Amino acid sequence: MKGPRPPKPVAVRLELEDHGQDFTTWDLDEDGVVIDSQPFQASVWRGVRVRNHRLLRAGAQLQLTLEDGRELTLNYPVAMVMRMPRPMQRRAG
Repeated sequence: MKGPRPPKPVAVRLELEDHGQDFTTWDLDEDGVVIDSQPFQASVWRGVRVRNHRLLRAGAQLQLTLEDGRELTLNYPVAMVMRMPRPMQRRAG
């Protein structure tokens, strides 16, 4: 019997400009999908895809695709982008 899939590693951490919203940090996987939102609203944003995740820099607007397929632009600009090192792959043998 298979257990639950392990969570995907964080590939990018985004700090958003703080305009009083309930979230200022998003963690994305390598496909640009939100896997965590801090300090709040993880259940709201988890699973949303950031279409322009490979092009992000400070001041950029996030282009999102919601899980139902709708597209939108987030009103809070990016303050900082932190790209995480890829985990080392173990070689068999």
